[in-house]
Amino acid sequence: MIIFVGSTNPVKMSAVKQVFSIVFPNENITVKNFDVSSEVSNQPIELSNVVKGAVKRAQNALEKAKRVFPTYFKIEDEKNFSIGIEAGLVSIPFTISGYLDYQFCAIIDKSGKISVGSNSGWEYPRGVINSIINNRDLEIADIMAKISGDNEIKHHGGAIGYFSKGKLKREELTQQGIFMALIPWINQEEYF
Repeated sequence: MIIFVGSTNPVKMSAVKQVFSIVFPNENITVKNFDVSSEVSNQPIELSNVVKGAVKRAQNALEKAKRVFPTYFKIEDEKNFSIGIEAGLVSIPFTISGYLDYQFCAIIDKSGKISVGSNSGWEYPRGVINSIINNRDLEIADIMAKISGDNEIKHHGGAIGYFSKGKLKREELTQQGIFMALIPWINQEEYF
């Protein structure tokens, strides 16, 4: 089984490998990544933009994989999936800041079937959200680098690791969305 991921982030790569190894324990799983566009802003805001970013990453990774590894797509029973993962802010009533952060995962197979899942939403402090709303060129990772003093925070524990005081890591949060997006693939007769 070959999984193409539309990201160069090592956290996303590791989360994909972990989840697919659990869900498909009898498969030899290879994960390959591509630097592709999400076709949304660096810090997507609102549900439709976040989901679009995940879907576009998956679609763009699939198209790139077809060009780079055409032989993988000629084997009839080869299981190839393309994955896009995008985090962003979704407006939610009654929250402190007005938004929750979600990561959405889109999974596409080589025939074009698609599924989407998300992780648990969680809330940033109001100051972080206000900084993003007031400067759409910023990414939350930029703000979190200043708050945490860690310029590479998004490549390991992430903001959730910082705000949960290390109790939850970004990889674990990312795994949730991947698991949720895989539900249709492990129940194909009901979904497809």
